[in-house]
Amino acid sequence: MSTDVPRSDTTVSKEEQVPVRPVPETGNLENREKWRAELRDVNVRVWLQGPAPAQAPLDSSLKRNSAFIKRLKQPNLSESKDQLLQELACLNLHKYLDELVPSLPEMLWRNAGVKDRYAAVEILSALHTKFGGEEFSTPLIGTLAQELVPTPAASEGSSEQAQKEEANRTVRYRTLIRAVIELVLVGYVGPVDEHDVPGHGLGWLFGILRALLAQDRDHIYASLMQGVLRSYGSILLAPVQEHEAGQPWVVVGDAAVSQGLVSGEWQSKFRRLFETYYVTLMRHVTRLHASLQRQAQRNRDAYIRHGEVFEDRQATFERQAKETKTLMESAQAISVMLHVHGLDLPDPQNEPAQKQGVLLGAKSTLAEISARTEQEFASGKSPWEDEETRNFYTDVCDLRAHVPPSLLAGGAQGDDVKKAETEEQSSLMSLLDRLPLLGNREMVDELAIELAFYMKPATRKRLVERLLSVPKQRWDLLPYYARLIATLHPYMPLLVDSVVEQVDQRLRRMGPRSKVDAQTRGQAIVYLGELTKFGLVPEHIVFHMFSRLLDDFGRVSVEMLALLVETCGRYLYRMPATHAPMQSVLDQMRRKRMAHNLEEHHSLLLDNAYFKCVPPELPAVVHRTLSVKEQFVVHLFEEKLTELAKDRVCQLVRALDWQDPSVESLLFELFTSPWRVRYDGVQVLAMLMRVLQTWHAPFVVRVLDRVVECIDMDLGRVDYTAGQQRVARMRYLGELLHCTLIPPEAVLDQLWRLVVRRVHRPDRYDDFTRVRLVCTLLQTCGDAFSAQPLRKRMDDFLVAFQYYMLTKPAPPVDVAYQVEQTLDQLRPRRARYPKKAVLSQRLDKILPLFYQRDLTSVVAGLVKTGGAERRADNDESDSEIFSGLRDEWAGSSDEESQDGSDSLYESESELESASDDDLDPEAALEEQADEELEHELALLMAEANAAPGWLGGGGSTLDRTRQVLSGASVPARPPPAAPAVSPDYVTFSLLSRTATKEIQVPAAASISVRARQQQEQEVAERQQLKAYVLAYRDREE
Repeated sequence: MSTDVPRSDTTVSKEEQVPVRPVPETGNLENREKWRAELRDVNVRVWLQGPAPAQAPLDSSLKRNSAFIKRLKQPNLSESKDQLLQELACLNLHKYLDELVPSLPEMLWRNAGVKDRYAAVEILSALHTKFGGEEFSTPLIGTLAQELVPTPAASEGSSEQAQKEEANRTVRYRTLIRAVIELVLVGYVGPVDEHDVPGHGLGWLFGILRALLAQDRDHIYASLMQGVLRSYGSILLAPVQEHEAGQPWVVVGDAAVSQGLVSGEWQSKFRRLFETYYVTLMRHVTRLHASLQRQAQRNRDAYIRHGEVFEDRQATFERQAKETKTLMESAQAISVMLHVHGLDLPDPQNEPAQKQGVLLGAKSTLAEISARTEQEFASGKSPWEDEETRNFYTDVCDLRAHVPPSLLAGGAQGDDVKKAETEEQSSLMSLLDRLPLLGNREMVDELAIELAFYMKPATRKRLVERLLSVPKQRWDLLPYYARLIATLHPYMPLLVDSVVEQVDQRLRRMGPRSKVDAQTRGQAIVYLGELTKFGLVPEHIVFHMFSRLLDDFGRVSVEMLALLVETCGRYLYRMPATHAPMQSVLDQMRRKRMAHNLEEHHSLLLDNAYFKCVPPELPAVVHRTLSVKEQFVVHLFEEKLTELAKDRVCQLVRALDWQDPSVESLLFELFTSPWRVRYDGVQVLAMLMRVLQTWHAPFVVRVLDRVVECIDMDLGRVDYTAGQQRVARMRYLGELLHCTLIPPEAVLDQLWRLVVRRVHRPDRYDDFTRVRLVCTLLQTCGDAFSAQPLRKRMDDFLVAFQYYMLTKPAPPVDVAYQVEQTLDQLRPRRARYPKKAVLSQRLDKILPLFYQRDLTSVVAGLVKTGGAERRADNDESDSEIFSGLRDEWAGSSDEESQDGSDSLYESESELESASDDDLDPEAALEEQADEELEHELALLMAEANAAPGWLGGGGSTLDRTRQVLSGASVPARPPPAAPAVSPDYVTFSLLSRTATKEIQVPAAASISVRARQQQEQEVAERQQLKAYVLAYRDREE
């Protein structure tokens, strides 16, 4: 791009030529100021010395001059600026100035872009240099002034036409005013004083802006002023501190801004002008906002009257709302750029809410301090327990927003009064019948709105009768009735007086010596307390009731006093106006409670009421912050414990410091809380336990004990909040079985405990929690019982489980589906839920074996551990352990169980002696003796305990066995001769119906060995206990 534009082929010298420069907006502030200074020097020289005469003939043809004028009006002037400047130097436009000057404002407002605006200023400066100020610039300035300040007749016309013209004119003004300010800054407006170059131009600009803003009563030029401040506010205004608009200000830093171009005097004038306009703008926006709120209220009233809002009214409201929003946004932006305080609009909706309070201001001082309670609630000193309770008692429905004022005043409806009264009476009775159905705030407010359409004395009488006839057992209706009374109180004042008077008279009649039942007396005292919390009861009535009850302080008075203090004591104690008298009441109540010898029940009632009003100050709960190491461990288990990352997690867990007690306790908590991991992480958690058994066996044993103990504790309590935890523990138990950390017998015992009812294990008739637990456990590890003899035991349990299901009502859909899915997984070809009689016959065969197993284990001290070896080789890697866990049960067959009479212990014997094909004669004799003993014990226990109602019996199998053994009658007979003690035999006493027989069992038999081992263990335990006692005595002495 060239730097100089010649005026003609033989034009003036270089110093009189207009330079061609890049668009200054693309540069920084320093470049723009330099560009303005160069143009200002050229323009001022022209004003002072005049234009230089042309030294060569110029082109005066009509075609080229007219084409040049037309090209000036085209948009995107920045692209053709260089060519236009070159043509200007070659053309003689003196004959066409009358046509050129009126067309230049159009050139300015058509080029609204920043680059185009600066290009237009350079072209006008070139024209000013060519023709001079008197011949060209002064007429152009007058034309711009007329364009910016139109006459009032220019905006006359129809409403729509005026709006369109106003919108178009605003767009033109927004572009023109920026171009005019730029012309003033480059010294284009003259005449120019050598000592004050921009002085005349700033005065002219100030007059233009003052005339433009003065006629803007509707503030349609707010966006124009916003654009001026955004582009040239830093030049026309001095930086000041934030202050109130129209008030004195304090300049920050140097008052001279932009290299002394605009003096401080002119900056003050412009600031006063802009702030004055902003003050009028704020007033206008405030009026529009208030008018908009009133229009919204009228629309709501019209909707109530006519059921709809007319389209023209709605359209007007939407147009006003849009205009108000636009002005508010402009005002906010102007306040920021002027550094003045923003707009603070009042909310008219708050004024009616404050006028229609529901408290009795004439009778109770509680109405005067209701507004202060919100601040106290935030500090923990509110009379309400929580936010919901506060809203219930303070946020009462405003009927004026839903019911026309004429109806609230009790006006008559219709011409036929008798017919209207008949219809109203029937409708009113239907509304009053809905009173016992109230259950929440919305229902109360809806009923209050419908009752507001019947504001008549007869309505009040019927309503009082219904509000006082509360059902005796429905104490839950009292807060809703009180809220209904509080809602209707501003428009039915006598309603509150009647209800409060009737309740007070009832309480006076219900003296301590009256024969009124406790339900009626308690209902009346609670009703009075609920009305007090709505501020509807005068203070003297409430405290007079407290005084009467404290003076008597009998059994009935104590109960009524505790109930009244518990209902409204906190409210009266926390309100500043009633704090002192309520504090006196509480102190007197505490002194009398300590002085009188009250029953424990009454003392507890008074203590609970007192601490509800004045809760004790408990120390703040200090939550322990986990260390970085502990947070990492928790992150591993809760976020990273997945199937893909199990090897890495295992390595990290093994690398932890197991000697640190905090780390070990945290790991113990995580391993015993399977619900804290993801659903698919429970299986990985059990596998991780299997791996840790090799290096931390005692820790694994502790975890297994804790899991089993928690499952047993869950059976002993009814806690529905911990349902997910119980399900997670059951699934965890099944996964532990898959990992061979627990034997199958432990899972079977747990399944039997779930379906057998005991006194210490409550199980409701309609509770299916145990059914869900059984299904969860079977779905997790049911495939582990596919091979004999575990398959036979699982079949026996499924019979008992089906019988347990038949003792309950029809299960829910989800439970029935879960049971069906579980049985399909275990026994897909087995019949479902046979008749109860068939199950009873099967149970008669199963139960003797079940009790025989329990009795034999107790007598012989047998604790079966079973299962495969659970200790992996030390050199086995973690990955091999994880991959081989699921394969241990892969060889189990899924064939159906064979029908036969093999007992439970015969299956166990087959499993234990599968490797012994041939038995010697002594082993055969021992086995025969064991079988005889087990057979006799089985018959005995079957007759004693195998009853049809076994599922509902109480006590454990061991308790029943002890009862049978201790209660058996032994016939008197002479003492037998002491048999010769032989070391080869062990004597057992067998209890039967007729007598007690002694059986000689070989000492090598398994039952003899086990009995001898148990006796030796008991002797060793007694000796150890005796040593502990003696050592303790020695330390004490």
